[in-house]
Amino acid sequence: MKRHIVVVVALILSSHSNAALVERDLWTLGDARITFDWISGLDWLDVTATLNQSWDTVKNRLVSGGDLDGFRLATIQELSQFLDQAGIIQSNFTPADLGEKQNMISLFSLIGATNPELHITEARYDAPTQFGNTHNIWKLNYSPNGQSTTSYDNGYTEDSSSTGDLRRGSFLVRTSPIPIPATA
Repeated sequence: MKRHIVVVVALILSSHSNAALVERDLWTLGDARITFDWISGLDWLDVTATLNQSWDTVKNRLVSGGDLDGFRLATIQELSQFLDQAGIIQSNFTPADLGEKQNMISLFSLIGATNPELHITEARYDAPTQFGNTHNIWKLNYSPNGQSTTSYDNGYTEDSSSTGDLRRGSFLVRTSPIPIPATA
């Protein structure tokens, strides 16, 4: 019986690419600020939690005792796996009809949009390079009137210490404090 349940769960997860992503609360009941990835065991903070904030501001929130203590910037490998779980394909700069518009809308409902009017999420990933506060930027967007979507590395940004990075957030992750159940 136990084996049948595991098989059914595996089939359900494999048939829905973003079924492995689950919304959770962070600070208050119902805030839904976390997206938990069952595959990686990582909690992903909504990008809107760091929207328009300079890297220095975000760093100060990440320190021990800060409200984002335990989080860090996601690596490119983690981000790629997360997007795969959400059913998002890297399309480079050219919008394409990859049949994933609904997946993109679902992902935005989980992690937020940094520019909701234009259906865009743009956020930092990886650690700062040797060039100071330079970070890579990943951009996701979809066309509301068509089926085209884009998902690509949008270069890098030199984060100012004094001003927020308008219309950008940060892809922050932490190892989930909620243990993943062992398989039978």
